Amino acid sequence: MVKNTDATFADISLKELLLLALKQWRKILCVGIILMILSGVFYFSYEKPKKLEQIKTLESEIQTLQLNIDRDKNYYYNLSIFYKLPSPFYQGNLIFMVKNTGNNTNTNLEKSIIVAYMANLMPESSIYSEINKSLIEPLYDPYFLYQVITTECNYEDGTNTFTIKLKHYNLDKSNEILNIIVKILQDRHQTINQNVGSHELILINKSINQVYNTNVINKVNEASKSIEVQESNLKQKQNNLFELQKSHNIILSLLEYMGAGLFGGSILFYIFYCLYYLFSSKVKTVNQLRYNYSVESLGNIINDSKNKFDNLISKKLGNPVDISFEEMIKIVSINISALNTNSQKILILGSENINETDKWLLTLLQNNNLKDYNIDFAKNAANRAETLEKISNSEAVIIVVKKLKTSLIELEMEFKIITSYGKKIIGVILVE
Repeated sequence: MVKNTDATFADISLKELLLLALKQWRKILCVGIILMILSGVFYFSYEKPKKLEQIKTLESEIQTLQLNIDRDKNYYYNLSIFYKLPSPFYQGNLIFMVKNTGNNTNTNLEKSIIVAYMANLMPESSIYSEINKSLIEPLYDPYFLYQVITTECNYEDGTNTFTIKLKHYNLDKSNEILNIIVKILQDRHQTINQNVGSHELILINKSINQVYNTNVINKVNEASKSIEVQESNLKQKQNNLFELQKSHNIILSLLEYMGAGLFGGSILFYIFYCLYYLFSSKVKTVNQLRYNYSVESLGNIINDSKNKFDNLISKKLGNPVDISFEEMIKIVSINISALNTNSQKILILGSENINETDKWLLTLLQNNNLKDYNIDFAKNAANRAETLEKISNSEAVIIVVKKLKTSLIELEMEFKIITSYGKKIIGVILVE
């Protein structure tokens, strides 16, 4: 028998390949379950501790960031309240000149008079409480006045003047305080006039200017931007923490990992099976035997399956699932009897995967269509003296191969042995 080397591989469509792999659903499921369990172990031993550490780190970062934001907000609040930013503040100026009007020619008299007036503006002086009482709306903290009122003496340059300066955020309040200071100093004039020397107190300038404290404004803007950035980071970290805590749900995470393991394991087995089928040297279809060895098929025998899913896949593959097992055996027996061969002694030669106790073989040997034939069975011819003896005593041989179990190398050896004995191979039976 001549081997046809032009058709070594069996043709199969992608759909048929996928359906054939799907017939291994039990193995696919087993592999998926194994990987599902391994995924669960991986989650508890690695992923869960890792997520707990991430959550702990994020909570610490959020707490630190919140403290920093509170500190910066307090700083920003104090700056804004004190200076009423971003509004400008107002600087008021009172310039008084002292003029000697008495007979005292002492050149230092004006200086002494200025010092007397300045003494009334010292922190321990009662002038601040007097100013506060004179206000239409007294201040809660009179010490605030001491912070915003400053004085300057100008007698060194011979002008015999002194200046009182006021910084306040409200124009009306600034004007009110300046008027009260003028009135109080004018009330003090008589006392100082008697105790120090005769003089005239002249107000030579009263002004209020609008001033922008750019230094403070810049600090406030920096603090505001810093708070915005930190609050944005805080929101991002809180979202990350929420997502982590959500994904840390043990039941959901475990189901997610195990589901991924089941799906991934199933897909991997599916792919490997398809590759195995494509590159395997096992017998896949009867067409391989027809093309390679020019032998005819006597029929396919598909073992009984009560699983509806298996039957559905077989139907999609074009296998006759509606034909009973007994009907398949009968078809094979009819095909054998229809060969019109003069051979009465027929040997059914099976591979290592075929056993004498197989249901299909026992049923076939007992079929009435074959009662006129002397049919015997033997396993693999290689290295079996008993099988070789049966081949030599037979008149014709029928080869039985098992799909995806019998290798082409094993089968080729069988063909060589049979042809070396001068026996005719009348057909092949494919068992699934």
